[in-house]
Amino acid sequence: MKWPLAVGLPLVYAVAVYVATLPPKPIYTLANKTVMTVTAESGPAILQRHEPEYPWQALRDGVEGSVVLRVAIARDGSVRSAIPVRGPEPLRQAAIDSVRRWQFEPKAAETEIEVPFVLPRP
Repeated sequence: MKWPLAVGLPLVYAVAVYVATLPPKPIYTLANKTVMTVTAESGPAILQRHEPEYPWQALRDGVEGSVVLRVAIARDGSVRSAIPVRGPEPLRQAAIDSVRRWQFEPKAAETEIEVPFVLPRP
C-alpha cells in the first residue's frame, strides 16, 4: 500500500507545480473597434461626382474629418437638398456645396452620403 502513495503523492505535487507556474491566458482586445452597418437597400448610383474644395479657414486651422449629409435626390437625379447630420462645422458648407453639384441616376430617393476631408501631407 505504500508504493501507490510513494509514487502518487510526488506526481500530484509535480502536476500542482506545473499548473501553478503556467502563464496567464492572454486577453485579446481591438485597439480601434470597427463598426459597420450593412443594409440591403442602397441609394442611387452616382453618375457625376465633384470633389469638395477645402475651405481655407479649415485648411489653416488643420481641421479634417468626414461630413455626413442627408441627401434628397429628385426624380431626374439632381440633388434637391443636402442637410448636414454630423461632421466638423468648418467643413459642412463645403460638403453641401460639393454634393449639390453631383448627379445621380434618375431615381427619387433619400440617402446619407459621407464626404471625407483629408489634409494634404507634405
